[in-house]
Amino acid sequence: MADLIVTREFPPQDGGIAVVAYEMAAHWSKNKRPIQVLCWNYVRGKWPSQFQDQDQTFSINRMDQPSARIVQIWALTVQIFKIHQREKIDRIWATSWNFSGVASCVFNFFTGVPYAVLTHGYEVSRPALSRTDIGLLKIVLKRAKRVFSVSHYTRDLVLKFIPKLQNVEFVPNGIDAEKFSPKVSGTLEFKKKFGLEGKKVLLTVARLFPRKGHDQVIDALPAILARVPTAHYLIVGEGPEKENLRQKVQKKNLQGSVTFAGFVQDRDLPVCYASCDIFILPNRVIDDPKDPWVGDFEGFGVAFIEASAAGKPVIGGNSGGVADAVIDGVTGFLVSPTNPQEIAEKACLLLEDPELARKIGLQGRQRVENELDWPMVLQKYEDAFDDH
Repeated sequence: MADLIVTREFPPQDGGIAVVAYEMAAHWSKNKRPIQVLCWNYVRGKWPSQFQDQDQTFSINRMDQPSARIVQIWALTVQIFKIHQREKIDRIWATSWNFSGVASCVFNFFTGVPYAVLTHGYEVSRPALSRTDIGLLKIVLKRAKRVFSVSHYTRDLVLKFIPKLQNVEFVPNGIDAEKFSPKVSGTLEFKKKFGLEGKKVLLTVARLFPRKGHDQVIDALPAILARVPTAHYLIVGEGPEKENLRQKVQKKNLQGSVTFAGFVQDRDLPVCYASCDIFILPNRVIDDPKDPWVGDFEGFGVAFIEASAAGKPVIGGNSGGVADAVIDGVTGFLVSPTNPQEIAEKACLLLEDPELARKIGLQGRQRVENELDWPMVLQKYEDAFDDH
């Protein structure tokens, strides 16, 4: 008997869902439980990585991604049946409702094998959901043995669709507290690589999407520099907003105070966090109906707890599910995400008071160790699944 994790995203792809799926597989397989992963193939070269399927302690089943949605779901379902014939699957973990969840639901209808669904954010909130989508969402979540939401905000969104749903539970994302640590080496080399020696580094690690709030940090930067001239904004990640952000930096004549580091491999992220003074990501909900990203929001924010694990104070936007990742006044500060003046004020408060920054960073690290280390989080998944 084996567990099957069905996911659209998996390393070497980046993103929160890929991280969650990988940690599930890696940690559970350490307990000698057979783990199978079903995911799409990826475009080689798009995600430069040392990740190799054959080096893992679990089995990865990759398949080409058809273009049509209905064909994708059908193909996933067929592959689940094939894996079941070979491995005798007795639990399925779908990392989202809309592809892996639908396929798992179909498989459950014919076999009775129970499945759990993880809900993150935008996939249960986007305005583009059709009546068919909403109908499928309800069927998938009602048939699931458990529905896990990464934040109270996301859980409440699920309950708006299905007010009487009894099987939904909040379980936050986790973190590898050993991997992300204040004790990692290489910070001097990292700072030298990006010309950050002697700088007070504000760091954002995120895809360059509008809701991440990079633009608001850039807008706040002149006020920060007026009080802390050595401040420097390091942007790690790639995405469609890159050119717009570059233009904003040039327009404000901030080229000497902003660095676009591009994609940083997963193995280098711990030293990246350890090299900063503040992690900042003033995430917001995109509510402009004319914006193609309308409805997008931060479901939890794994990057916040990665920074906390490194002992760094964090600043996040008071929107979406981030209040479950950042404990306001304890592990960091929540700010109005479209108020550059407030963002600047909180950043300067931490940059000008190293003892406060150290205290908040330490409290964040302690929270990670006590509540958010992956083995603890995954045990919550298993306990809830088995108890229902």
